[in-house]
Amino acid sequence: MLRSPHTVDHHESLLLPGIMGTVGFAAMAWFGTNEGAIPLPETVRWPLALPHALDGVAWLGFWIGALIALFAWLSIGRQAREGGFRLRAALGVLGAWSLPLLLGPPLFSRDPYSYVAQGLLSRMGANPYVATPRSLHDPHLLASIAAPWRATPSPYGPLTVLVSHAVAPLAGNTLIRQVIVFRIPGLLGLIAIALAIAHLASLTKTSSSRALWLTVLSPLFLLSFVSTGHNDAIMIALVLVAIIAMLANRYLIAIALAGFSAACKLPALAATVVFGSVEFQSVRSRRWLRLIVTLLVTAGVIALTTLLAGNGWGWASPSALKIPTELRTLITPSVCLGYFVASVLHLLQLPVSTHVVISLAQDMFELGIIAATLILTWRATRETFVAHLGMILLLLAILGPVIWPWYLTWGIALLAVTTLQHLRILAVLGGLAMFSVTANGTPILYGRSFLITGPLVIIGLVWFLRSSTWMAMVRGDA
Repeated sequence: MLRSPHTVDHHESLLLPGIMGTVGFAAMAWFGTNEGAIPLPETVRWPLALPHALDGVAWLGFWIGALIALFAWLSIGRQAREGGFRLRAALGVLGAWSLPLLLGPPLFSRDPYSYVAQGLLSRMGANPYVATPRSLHDPHLLASIAAPWRATPSPYGPLTVLVSHAVAPLAGNTLIRQVIVFRIPGLLGLIAIALAIAHLASLTKTSSSRALWLTVLSPLFLLSFVSTGHNDAIMIALVLVAIIAMLANRYLIAIALAGFSAACKLPALAATVVFGSVEFQSVRSRRWLRLIVTLLVTAGVIALTTLLAGNGWGWASPSALKIPTELRTLITPSVCLGYFVASVLHLLQLPVSTHVVISLAQDMFELGIIAATLILTWRATRETFVAHLGMILLLLAILGPVIWPWYLTWGIALLAVTTLQHLRILAVLGGLAMFSVTANGTPILYGRSFLITGPLVIIGLVWFLRSSTWMAMVRGDA
């Protein structure tokens, strides 16, 4: 049986951008051995690293590779709009693009070294919620970890600890092998996301090729979950599978999966809240019993995971929950706005503390998150809850006290399988958000850049609140 020319064209159309993207990501991985988040001090160097005399060449080659990879991704995006491609083709491209990133040095984040430290602590029987990377007495690993996290306990949930404990025996004793091995959960999570995205798109009757392009094939997802192996991939995969269960009317399974996701990273508790609200509003009898069961199942799953990890409840203590928020970076909208407002007040010769103004801005944004979550949760229905949950997770990332590019993947993964998948902002974030940090993992904004970005934050907030998408969600029409 002959295939139609239409099918052949789409199959062949992925070949050229697929090869181009592989070249681009390979260049990023190769030249990233000089430009990326390489081990410090440089007693360990990635294979094929160039001499430091050629650092300028490495910088140029790295960003040329990034442009090639971005162009290849945009080319595949055109194919997604024109008719799409199948999951198998997407997985083939994903495999080709992932391989160089898997073997190369970390790019855009030093978190892989923190993961290695936490895994080694778990392997030696230490409690990662008490012990810190300094306890390992490994000066090379410690120097490679970003400075704020060297004397900090793990901020992650018990499921993440269990995964690290399972991976640690495979890590060996060399830093390069350890980094590569601790990327494996992120890569497996990304593959699980791809499978779940394709299935969800069929359930929600949206374009699976568009959804896959926005998520697993985007620079944001590839660099976040392959190059740096962030554990957000596991959290997102569990939330997506929980949504599949919810759409199949397997409510208890959905709640349990959401609980496991929250045991990885707490923002996933938003899924439990939205699921519970939808179930509460849709059933006609025993509503309060359903609500009690929801709370019991969620608490039971989290307690079971905590018990299996065997490190106690330190991960859920107020001090532990505060750890990720202590670093104030100018790429965080609330921090950026706080600096801008403080500078204006200082210009008016008002004696205010910049620290206090920033804290007030963060508090206001957190109140905004609470208000938006309440509105979106109450307006969610069985037809719209995926989009509402995706918007909640995206707002949690953007309006939270600290933001890193990979936080944006929480909401994008869900919105990609809804009718909102055509929003241009999702494509912009998927293609460019990772570049808000430098190749070695530091925020790209510094100094007095807030004088420009501060007003942009205000404009962005006004635009969002007046957008048709937000207003439709508030009315319950989307």
